[in-house]
Amino acid sequence: DVLDTSENPASSSEDESEGEQNDTIYKRTDPSEWKRIGGRSRARTIEPIPFTGDNTNFTINITDDELKRLKDNSGDIRFESVFDWLLPTFGEDGETTFYEFIAARMRNYMIHIQRCKEYKPRYYNPSQGNTIQADHVARFYGCHMAQMLRGFPSIEETWSTREALDAIGPVKESMPKDAYIDMYRCMHFSDDWDEEDGEVPWESVYGDEKYEPSPQVERHRRKYEHIEDGFNQRWKECVNFGRWIMADESRVAGWYKSGITIGPEPKPIRTGATIHSICVTHGNLRTYKLHCRVYGGKHDEGLNHVHHNTANTQKWVNLYDEMLEEFKGM
Repeated sequence: DVLDTSENPASSSEDESEGEQNDTIYKRTDPSEWKRIGGRSRARTIEPIPFTGDNTNFTINITDDELKRLKDNSGDIRFESVFDWLLPTFGEDGETTFYEFIAARMRNYMIHIQRCKEYKPRYYNPSQGNTIQADHVARFYGCHMAQMLRGFPSIEETWSTREALDAIGPVKESMPKDAYIDMYRCMHFSDDWDEEDGEVPWESVYGDEKYEPSPQVERHRRKYEHIEDGFNQRWKECVNFGRWIMADESRVAGWYKSGITIGPEPKPIRTGATIHSICVTHGNLRTYKLHCRVYGGKHDEGLNHVHHNTANTQKWVNLYDEMLEEFKGM
């Protein structure tokens, strides 16, 4: 037997002009009203969209020259080279590296907090030309990864001179503690402090180009819009598309006052940022991330709208529609 669940669709607009078609909203009928129609062909069956690609598994999209740059003199592929290859680039010509982009945001923000918040740098001194550079940012991220592998000890423990078991040697040798503290304080991905600066002309104060949020960006993404979009675009560029992908929800612990902080909830990580991601399911690249989006909670403007195929707000429908948009037709 087949159940016919179809119903006359409700139009999204009551004042459609003749000859003009608007988006249609479909609403599921109550199960008590479904009609059993047996084997007749009137029922609408839903089949998966056929896969038309050449290979069902995702593969790496890399040129011979790029692959050569990932190897050391012995011919071994180095982790740090792969890490750098997966990083996004910025600017109209794509020639600004990720590290250069972050260094410029840090330099701008350091000047801002010196002017408006009376911050006194411990290591850097912009007025004397001692500023954060791209290679400093690379070391900073390397220190973060080393701390992560040790369970994220505090800054004092990481640079401890008394407890050898607490200190992380490679981190201490990579950069001074005061430089790390300055960079940690200046972590910023968008130049979004116009209200605090007032009417001061940008070029008269800051030495790097202004990189502010897009006018239409959701409120919770203002601080990191360029980074999130950049990584999502780069991750897709690095692979040839296959067939199988899956969605996942995870949470990064954090207790900061922010639009992306969710909780407390009865979960393994009670408070933090909830992340929705799409990953490769099968093959050598399984678990490789293709798309990642930080959830903005109940005030997430990107999901708080009526989808054109639903009669009300369905956040999960909106979420998957947004995350899968670039995969449609692959």
